[in-house]
Amino acid sequence: MSKTPKKITKNLSEKQILKIIRKLEKNPTAMKIINSSYAKIFFTVSLIVVSIVVLTNPDIQNGLARMLGLNTNYETISERNMADGVEVAKVVEVVDGDTVELENGDRVRYLNVDTPETKKPGTSVKCYGPEASQFNKKSVEGKTVYLTADKSPTDRYDRLLRFVFTSLKDTNDVTKSVNAELIRQGYGKVMVYSPNKTFEADFRKIEKEAIEKNIGVWKNCPKPFEE
Repeated sequence: MSKTPKKITKNLSEKQILKIIRKLEKNPTAMKIINSSYAKIFFTVSLIVVSIVVLTNPDIQNGLARMLGLNTNYETISERNMADGVEVAKVVEVVDGDTVELENGDRVRYLNVDTPETKKPGTSVKCYGPEASQFNKKSVEGKTVYLTADKSPTDRYDRLLRFVFTSLKDTNDVTKSVNAELIRQGYGKVMVYSPNKTFEADFRKIEKEAIEKNIGVWKNCPKPFEE
């Protein structure tokens, strides 16, 4: 017949608790274990609190990213990882559908694409121009971008002529550029100026597909790109 275990725990008086603490203080091994346990608890709680703050605050996220050498897309920025001819920059303002301003003051005119005008002096806002500008803004404004050139690096207005990418790994394929995506989504048409004709065929193919799908400007504007 089994016996009910005796209850051996009882409430300790303040005097007894103090006596136990004094004994522990005289035992280095015991204090080491206690301190180690408290340290682990404190570290764990602190880590949880910091994680919550970081995950709920975009400004802190971007600040930490910069400190760790990451861009705003959380990709590592390293010259060793840069392909030959790739530049890295931050877009501070989208001027229109095919032009942006960089943090250093340079303006970039997208290669091989032309979007409907929205800010050309003496010209009214053209059909689907605001939509193209908005798409470009959503794609690159405030972000780190990667730039590649063709044969001529600038135009007569001293703007940089570039293919613009939002991911470093895509810079070896111009069809993955923002330039190409503008055409693919029907926000722009192909416009190529000599000598920058290296990838003209790729862009003509993308434009043809957009026209056949009847999307964007090709669907919504009676006379696309007419002044």
